[in-house]
Formats: sequence, structure tokens, C-alpha cells
Amino acid sequence: MGITAVTDLGLRADGGLLGNGVAYPDRLAAPTAFAVDARYDALSTGGVSLAPFASAATLTNYGWGAGAGATLASDDLVGLARFAVRGGLFYSSDQFTPGYFGPFYTVSNPRARLATGGAASDAPGERAGDVPLSQIGRSAGWQLGLRLLLFERFELTSSYYGHLGDQDLSRYRLRLFFQTGAGTRLYVRLDRAGLGHVLGIFGAADDQTAVTFNADYRLPFRLGSASVWAHLRTRYTFERLPGEGPGNVQRFLPKRRFEPSGGVRLAL
Repeated sequence: MGITAVTDLGLRADGGLLGNGVAYPDRLAAPTAFAVDARYDALSTGGVSLAPFASAATLTNYGWGAGAGATLASDDLVGLARFAVRGGLFYSSDQFTPGYFGPFYTVSNPRARLATGGAASDAPGERAGDVPLSQIGRSAGWQLGLRLLLFERFELTSSYYGHLGDQDLSRYRLRLFFQTGAGTRLYVRLDRAGLGHVLGIFGAADDQTAVTFNADYRLPFRLGSASVWAHLRTRYTFERLPGEGPGNVQRFLPKRRFEPSGGVRLAL
């Protein structure tokens, strides 16, 4: 059993009001979510386990959702790998979507919108590239996820949530991690939202795409007893546009480019 509570401390601090005393467009003083999860290990044989699960969540002042499914996993697949496959079905009322507090919440929330350039004749940021919580309709959805660990060196985690409705609310995430015994580490993170169907994950990067690439390399010398690491960090960014959009909300424009940074650190 598990209980989760998430809130936005920024909106809670100012009471959900703009500087002029007007409520934010979504009329949400402090987005607070409560969730209850349950899982039961129903079967374990030959190193493979089956665990059904169920969950329910509500977002105060908005809607609620519930889901159920199962996880099939193995901690020892012929001595080489570990894996877990997770699938489930979900139902959401109006003004609710699973995973609302996700990777894009900073730029897409009751007081911030994810802008898009739109057509060539539009001014950048004049149209919104996301769906406000208050405009999300009742829907169902399905989720399929995979976690695979090979030789304690390579890990892949991937999941897709398919929204069964008229709005583009499907999303996908991918995590890749690789390390060697010599001290090389690579990490790739991809998040995509606003997808219309499962094939959208193979399309070009759109407004709701975030990519991170990290690399670490342990240099072949030491400073005294300290290891010396060189690292590279690159990621897609979002630029805040000047002024405010309709409803006095902040607007963030996706920048489909990497902004790399590098450095050296000592591991004492």
C-alpha cells in the first residue's frame, strides 16, 4: 500500500492570485494531488513474479482518476538480465489526467503555458502548445511500460500512456543508462507529451519534447586519494517569453536545441 500527496508550494504561497488580486485562469489556489496505490504479489514461480496493482488519485478543485493493471517481472533471467513489464487501464473524469505533475509541469501549469510559434504568419508564442487542466475532458487510457537491466551495465526504462479521446494527451518517456567498470557513464532521457497516437513517438520533436544527455568519464589519474571526473551535460531548454499571455500567465517557448555544459569534479 502507498499514499502520495503532491502540491505546488509556489501557488500555495501566494494563494493562487496574480499581482492584481485576480485568480489564475485555472482557478486553482494550490494544485494538490492525493493518490492511493496498492499492489499484491499474486504469483512467483521459476524466478518470474506477477503482481496486480490498482490506484486512485484526485486533484483538489478538479477531477479524479483510477486505474488497474499488473506487473510481470523477473530478478534473474538466465543469470544475465532483469526485466519488468507493466500494463494497465485507466479512467479519468473531467479536468484530470494521470501524471499531471510530470516533467513539463514547470512550463505547463495553472500560471504557465507552453507556447508555440504556430504558422509562419503567427507571432512566436501567440498560440498555446498544451491543454490546460480545466479543459481536459473525460476519457480513458492505457499504459505499457518496460524496464530491462542487462549485465548490471545497461538499463532501459520506457513507458507509453495512450489517451483514448479527442485531445492529444498521450505521452512517452525513455531512459537509457550505460556504465563500464572503467568509469564511463552515459545517460539519455527523453520525454514527449501532447502525442495523438503511439506512432507519434517516432515523429519529429514537437513543442512538448524534452531531451537530456549526460556523460561522465573518470580520468586515468588521481589527485592524491581523489578520483577526477570529467562530465558533459546537454539538454533541450524552454525560454520564457517577455510579458504575459492571456490571463496574465507566464509563457515558455520551446527551444529545439541543446545547450551543452562541461566540467571537472573531484570525488573525495
